[in-house]
This record gives sequence, C-alpha cells and structure tokens, in this order.
Amino acid sequence: MNKKIEIVFDKTKEIAPLFMHYENDCFPQPAHVLLDLETGKVDARYKSEINTYSMHEFHGLSESFLIRNDLTGEQILTVLEDILPELQIIMDNSEIYWDGNNMRGRVTKVADEVADRLYDGTYLGEEMESVVITDLASWLSAGGPELWMPEENSDVQEFINDYDLDGYLSVDDLKDTLIEMWLNALENGERLSANIARYILNNSCCIEPNKNALNLCAEGDYEALDEYI
Repeated sequence: MNKKIEIVFDKTKEIAPLFMHYENDCFPQPAHVLLDLETGKVDARYKSEINTYSMHEFHGLSESFLIRNDLTGEQILTVLEDILPELQIIMDNSEIYWDGNNMRGRVTKVADEVADRLYDGTYLGEEMESVVITDLASWLSAGGPELWMPEENSDVQEFINDYDLDGYLSVDDLKDTLIEMWLNALENGERLSANIARYILNNSCCIEPNKNALNLCAEGDYEALDEYI
C-alpha cells in the first residue's frame, strides 16, 4: 500500500482561490485538483501554465482533475473531502520509477478506471451553487444602469460603501469596477452626472484621456461636452 494521502489545500485564501484571469487572455485559467503521486498530497489550484502541462504532470508524477474555478475555499475543501476515497485508490495503484533519464509515475488500470469516473466530462463541484461573481462588470451590466449608476446629487462614496451584492462575493473590487464602467460609459458618449464625475476625478489616477470630459461633466456643462465628444 502506498502513502496515505493528505489534503494540503488552504481554504482561508482568497474568495475564489482557483480563479485567475491573466491580462490580455480571452479566458480565465482552468483550475484543477492535483494528486501528487510522490508525496500523496492533494491540492487545488489554477493552472499557471498556458495551454500546456507542468513537467510534473508531463512525467506522470501527478494526477489532475478539472474543478470549477468559481468556488469558495470552503466549497473546494468539501469537494476534496468527498473524492478522498477515490484519490486514495489511485494513489494505492500507482508507482514512481526511474526511466534512465527522469523520475516518472504510472498508474494501473484500476486507477485509470477510478480517474475516468472522477472526470466524466464535467467539472468537479459542478452541482454546487456558486456564490462568487468572477466578472463583476458583466454582472452589474446585466442588471441595468440602476445597478451601477448612482442617482444624481447622491453621495457616490456612500453608494459604494452600502452596495449590496445580494449575498454574492466578487473577485473584482467594486470601486475599481464601477469607475471603469463609468469611464467606459463616458467614452461611449454617455453623460455622467456631476457627482460621479467629481468622484472619479478625486479617486482615480486612470482618467486620461477622459480628464477634459470629466471636468465638463463635473461642471454640468453638457453642451460643451457634446461638442467635445
């Protein structure tokens, strides 16, 4: 019998510790559960490599299974605990050997059959209800402007402080997301109310090339704004 496997995943990390979307990439990184066949350690993480495998996986020294990337740490831990018996069978039916050049791992037919049952074309944790928003801008946009545009003359900071995501958690910062959405609206020819424009001017360093338009909105000079745009 091989080593007894051990969960080493830290559930206290970020809201969605398996979510990672590299800048300029079209899609977030896939996430997976990893069973290290050398140590018996079980972890969950996003794939740091893009469209390839780590050398550890390439040499068969670990088995991996896709898992949803929008789960909380507690949910991920539940998934790991649920599949622990299957992972132990895989571990018990594996071996590490030297091929003359590298250490490699291999598993028996029994382990392959268990692995096939774990990955049946769906992601681990597929049945769980997600409470994590991985694209806050899209989530807010889907609800209409009333979700992300403070009322005219209202306190914008208070709007942000009191914002209720309806019980959901977000991987994105609310303030940064709202400012980006407001600036995008301005660039698309929409008028911002003076209170929103003043808030952006006072709270964001990323206002170029929108500074002139923001100043006109802050002054309420929409006639000049229309000419400027």
